[in-house]
Amino acid sequence: MSNQIFKNRELEINKDNIFANDVLDRKEAIEDLSSLIENTSSPLVMSVNASWGAGKTTFVKMWQAYLEKEKDIRSIYFSAWEDDFSNDPLISILGELERYISKEESLSESVKNQALELVKTGGKIVLKTLPTVLKSLTAGIVDKEPLNNILQTFVENAGNELVETYQQNKDLTNQFKETLQGIIENIGKAKQLVIFIDELDRCRPLYAIELLERIKHFFDIDGIVFVLSIDKAQLSETIKSQYGNIDTDNYLRRFIDLEYNLSNPSLDRFCDFLYTKIFNINQIIKHKSIDTSSDNLIIKYLIIENRLSLREAEQFYLRLSIIYKSIQQAISPIHTTLIPMLLILKLKFEDLYKELLDGKEIAEKIIETVASSRVAQLHNSYLDTMKLYIKAIVFVLSKSDGVLEDERARFNKNKEEIASEDFQIYDIAFYNYCGYNYRLKQAVNTIIKIIELQDRFNFDL
Repeated sequence: MSNQIFKNRELEINKDNIFANDVLDRKEAIEDLSSLIENTSSPLVMSVNASWGAGKTTFVKMWQAYLEKEKDIRSIYFSAWEDDFSNDPLISILGELERYISKEESLSESVKNQALELVKTGGKIVLKTLPTVLKSLTAGIVDKEPLNNILQTFVENAGNELVETYQQNKDLTNQFKETLQGIIENIGKAKQLVIFIDELDRCRPLYAIELLERIKHFFDIDGIVFVLSIDKAQLSETIKSQYGNIDTDNYLRRFIDLEYNLSNPSLDRFCDFLYTKIFNINQIIKHKSIDTSSDNLIIKYLIIENRLSLREAEQFYLRLSIIYKSIQQAISPIHTTLIPMLLILKLKFEDLYKELLDGKEIAEKIIETVASSRVAQLHNSYLDTMKLYIKAIVFVLSKSDGVLEDERARFNKNKEEIASEDFQIYDIAFYNYCGYNYRLKQAVNTIIKIIELQDRFNFDL
């Protein structure tokens, strides 16, 4: 069984300096969206759309802090995914609202009493369901009358009961909205409440759909703004799992008034932040007394070149930190060049990684896949070094120790006759920081063992 370790750390948001750690340049977007909300009095449901791992949670929490501090707009946040154990999403929303109001010392007792009344009314709405009606109509008679009489009794009474239930639900809904409107009018000067709902796309399909329905039917109140943090593609699949292959764009337009697509313009800065501030890899390597001037350049190149998401980049640095901590012997520049290359193969191109471990001569295939410089630019000297190391890795892993011994002897005897690039590959394989022969192969095997060990852990992906 795997052990869960090293959960992703949430970015710290300092309420006195909200954008101190804004490494993704979110400030301008948050300011613009806040102005939009500030000048909107009608009900509004907005989605913040981005793929998994693109930083949506950090964005909405930073936005929430900004609304409270700079705009004096009240807000609550909850993760729909963490609350989808509830039978009804209305209860989850009301629970978060009541919890917020009860703890907010600046709010009056009348507002707190209104919040309690709102929860009670919402509870009554949830309880008014057909299964309850069916249970009450059939209770105590199943064993006393033939089945056809039971059905006849149910049909005769169900009509009246359902009409009565409908009217009660309508009355309760009106009461609910009136109470909620009173809370909004007294909750603060802005007379607005923003409700951030995160990770809706990760919920149980039925819960996600019911939450959208509840928002539409019960919260269309002036001053109420919902912000749904979603991966639209994933949410669309959730909807299709319930309704089949429908037009999910049209379906979601029933619930979402405005869609904002979150972009990620500063992956380079984010990588620097992870390297130095979150996982302190520079300090880990420095503690092992080696030069750290170029290793993060190579890491960033691999991340950008291979189009890792923010979450994948974070996981990449997390795994790197564990590898560096796990290596017991002294780390050399060999390690800081090899480790990122082997790790990117393992995480993104596992078929290539397995071929490498099987001793296949696939140097050019690996170079074309992970080091072709299609997207990001790396200084030519670093890129050339990376390519040489890839060729050297393939060389030592594709040869037995006996063959390597023969190649080493040939290299020592005929250095002058070996072509320039082959010379460099042999030099890396046999003599780079050589305390002993085959240093590269031993280094690679050590790294591979640690990378494979990580498969036993759950990194909370």
